[in-house]
Amino acid sequence: MISFLKGRVDSTTKETVVIDVNNIGYSVYVSKPSSFNIGDEIKLLTYNIQKQEDSYLVGFLTPEERNLFLTLIKIQGIGAKTALAMLSVGTPQQLIYAINHEDIKYLKSLPLVGYKTARQIILELKGYFVGPEEEEPDDVNDVRSALIGLGFRPNSVDSAIRKIYIEGLEKDELLKLALKEVRS
Repeated sequence: MISFLKGRVDSTTKETVVIDVNNIGYSVYVSKPSSFNIGDEIKLLTYNIQKQEDSYLVGFLTPEERNLFLTLIKIQGIGAKTALAMLSVGTPQQLIYAINHEDIKYLKSLPLVGYKTARQIILELKGYFVGPEEEEPDDVNDVRSALIGLGFRPNSVDSAIRKIYIEGLEKDELLKLALKEVRS
């Protein structure tokens, strides 16, 4: 099994990037091929997909992205291509946040994910990703509680906060922006 590839980006397509490793071109499926520049030196963590009729590599820039991918493909009905499509939008942290806060609307907005798949993801993975990196800042928790206290639905509040949150915002500015977003 190939754990990683380190080399130069030779070319990209809408689904893959070709990595030149010592004059051997490896075609690797990635979530955001357009983010790679031809000629750049990169290291991709990889996972080999082995099917009866096909075999291919999937690549990731971070261990977090690879771990999330491996977790997603364990869910019934989610294959490698669907998991990669899900990772092509936003960040792994946004996806984890949506899962932990049962944000069906966000999950349904991801490519190849419908209502049933979104419910299945939440059912199987809610609470699975718990750790210091998933903890929300106190300001976010305070704003979330305030908006829910005003009668807004938790899913709408979470979606609004995810859209407008920028690290370093003051609590009152965060509240103002979130209130405006949740009302729209």
